[in-house]
Amino acid sequence: MQRFDLKRFRIDRKLTQKELAELLMCKQNYISNIENGIKPISKEKLDISVSYTHLRAHETLRYL
Repeated sequence: MQRFDLKRFRIDRKLTQKELAELLMCKQNYISNIENGIKPISKEKLDISVSYTHLRAHETLRYL
């Protein structure tokens, strides 16, 4: 399974880790851990991120 590049996704949308954490209702260190490859992003959090930014399914491929 490929890893979703959350950092690139976040930066492309001009969000800080703190802002993304607030959106996903989690802590900033969780975002940091995902971006540093320590933890995988959950499907639930990924779905929220994509939904919030109105990203189309084919557009998510650039972050894999």
